[in-house]
Amino acid sequence: MDFKIVNVDAHDGHLCVTVEHYNPAGAFWFLEYYLFQGREWHKHKRAVNARGQTLLDDGTVGPTRPRPNEPERTDQYLPPGRTWALRPGPHMDDSTILDTIRSIHKQRLVSGWPQGKIDRLGTLKPAPQDTTGCVPLAAHFQHLKGRVE
Repeated sequence: MDFKIVNVDAHDGHLCVTVEHYNPAGAFWFLEYYLFQGREWHKHKRAVNARGQTLLDDGTVGPTRPRPNEPERTDQYLPPGRTWALRPGPHMDDSTILDTIRSIHKQRLVSGWPQGKIDRLGTLKPAPQDTTGCVPLAAHFQHLKGRVE
């Protein structure tokens, strides 16, 4: 076991993921807080159809036009006054969080991070979009609490 997610909550406009890391022998190594801005809740991936074409707000396929230097190829574009259709849920997914945790774990193994170090969680000054997004973002990722890898 490399790590365990012990808590997922909102902190000062941020998603806060509290993680216990374990050394290769399996003993507690260090505790780390991973912070993600609450504004991530407001970011969504564009909706696409089965062919991978981006959809407009009314569900139709966005128009295309030739590329400037490659007229044989086309790109979709957003017509004036329209918006792209968006997928439900945040742009972030589990891999955004888990890949960050895994990366830090590997970096700390190589660097010889001290045993027993406890991260400190300070006070943050969030922007309004962080404040409105952090609680639903934390709720969305509650399923990660207790995850062990």
